[in-house]
Amino acid sequence: MPSDRPVFAPVCAVGGDGGMRDVILSDAEAQAIEVLATFLPEPGTRCPTCHRRVNKTQKKTSPEARAVKAGKLPNERADDFDDGIDSLQEYVGADQDSYARGALMERLLVLGIQRREELKVHFEGRE
Repeated sequence: MPSDRPVFAPVCAVGGDGGMRDVILSDAEAQAIEVLATFLPEPGTRCPTCHRRVNKTQKKTSPEARAVKAGKLPNERADDFDDGIDSLQEYVGADQDSYARGALMERLLVLGIQRREELKVHFEGRE
């Protein structure tokens, strides 16, 4: 009779961080996880299940980085914002950059500056 034992199992779920969770699995489940682990996406690519980008590991030569603020939004709009940025990032091929989301946001800022008069009219026309 198989005994339950603690093993680390990958978690891949929409909204999850794709990290490792400590779970209790049977021997058969643990063997299935080992087989599935061979199909995990490579760093810098997207998960075929949830389409989230798998971050590359940090190198010793990487510059120090920090998160930047994009502003506040209500929770339901924040989730849509994140999904929209992820989709745009994948569509334009920004996934290949080391700091993919930051590189995309920088380019969007440049586009916004280039079209600043249109943005100004948009925000002035709102009530």
